[in-house]
Amino acid sequence: FALIPTIVQTFGCFSQMLERMYMATHSSFFAMVGVAEQFGQLRNALGSVLGAFEMIRGLRGLITGQPVNDGGI
Repeated sequence: FALIPTIVQTFGCFSQMLERMYMATHSSFFAMVGVAEQFGQLRNALGSVLGAFEMIRGLRGLITGQPVNDGGI
């Protein structure tokens, strides 16, 4: 009967190990999701900035009367 507490303790330790592994995996996954969201926001911000520069370039072309060179696209 002295073996029963040892077995219970072993399963308790194993359970804690699984729980900690799950929490670490969960945290890592959501950290990667956060990084992906940040890259999406960066892409949108850069697109807005580049769009503003393109608009300024187009307005400058309209004001000066020069044709806008779009790089052959």
